[in-house]
Amino acid sequence: MAKSLLKVFSPVSTEKFLGAAFEVFERPENRPQRRLKPRVSALCDDARQIAYMMANTPASDLQVDFRPDSAITAEQGRVMEDVSARIMEWLGIPVIHRQIELPWDYPLTGHPEGVLAVQCLPGDDYLCAADYHWREKEGGPLYHNDLGDGLVWGWEHKCYGRWTYEDILKKGLFESSPEVIAQIALYGHALGWDACLVTVLSQDASSVLSDMNKNAKVKNPASLWVDYEAMNPKVTLIPVDLRPLYDTVVPALLSRAKWFTRWLLEDGDPAHVAWEMEPDYVGKEFNSWNWGTGRSQWYSRAKLDGQGTLVAPPLPWRT
Repeated sequence: MAKSLLKVFSPVSTEKFLGAAFEVFERPENRPQRRLKPRVSALCDDARQIAYMMANTPASDLQVDFRPDSAITAEQGRVMEDVSARIMEWLGIPVIHRQIELPWDYPLTGHPEGVLAVQCLPGDDYLCAADYHWREKEGGPLYHNDLGDGLVWGWEHKCYGRWTYEDILKKGLFESSPEVIAQIALYGHALGWDACLVTVLSQDASSVLSDMNKNAKVKNPASLWVDYEAMNPKVTLIPVDLRPLYDTVVPALLSRAKWFTRWLLEDGDPAHVAWEMEPDYVGKEFNSWNWGTGRSQWYSRAKLDGQGTLVAPPLPWRT
C-alpha cells in the first residue's frame, strides 16, 4: 500500500501553489501602480526600493529576488489581526475604523489597523478615550474626542517570526523595530492619535519559549534577557505615547516622504536615487534584509542599475 502511493504525482506543484497565493491574497492597495506618495509602511525601506515601488518598476526576472512564500506569511498576519481584534472586543474595547485611508492631503498613503474605542470610567487610572467622531479639517478626516477626558488610542498589530519577536523582547520596540515606531507616529500624526497600542504576536511561540528556557539557565547575568513575569512567548502588548514623537521623529519622516514625491514629479528614474546600503549587504543593520536576503523583488535590478546620485533625506535614527 505504502509503495503504491509513491507513484502518485501531486495534482499541483509547490511552485504553483505559492504562485497562486499572490493572486488569492492580493489586496487592491498593493497592486502595482505608479504612486505619487510613498506608503507609510514602506517609508523606512531603502531609498532605491521606495523609488522602484513608486515608479511601478517591473520586478527583476530572477526567481531568487523574491521569496514566493511572502504572500502566505502576509495573509497569516492579517488573519491574526482579526483574531486580536476579536479578543479586544471581548474585553470591551472594540477596534473601530479599521483599514481607513489617510487624509487625501497627507504626504503619505496608508491604511491604519484602527482605533480603540476605550470607555473612560470614573476612577480609572489609565489613559483612555471615548466617543470618537469624524470631523473635517483641511480636506481630510481627523479623530476628535468630544469629552476631552482621555487620549485617542490608535491600534497597530504585528505578527513576527521567532527572531524579530525575540529581538523585541530583548531590546524593546524602539531599539529593535524603529520602523514600527515611525509607522504609528505617522498614522497618529495624520489622524490625531495621542497614543497607540501595539500588539505583537509570535508566529512560533514554541521556539521562543524554548529559547527563553535555555537563556534562563545562562551563568552570566549580563547575558540574561528572560523575565517570565514580563515576557510571554506568544504575545506582548506595548503602549506608546506618540505625542513626544510629533516634534522629533515625524518632521524628519515627512521631509523624507515629500522628497520622494518631488523626485517622482521632477525626475522619475529610480536608477538616479542613491541606495542607502549596498544591495549585497548581509549584516544586521536595520532593514538590511530588503537587499541582503533576496526578499526585495528589485534586488538584481538595483545591482544592474548601479549607485545613483540623488540622496534622499535619511531616516532620523540613521543621521
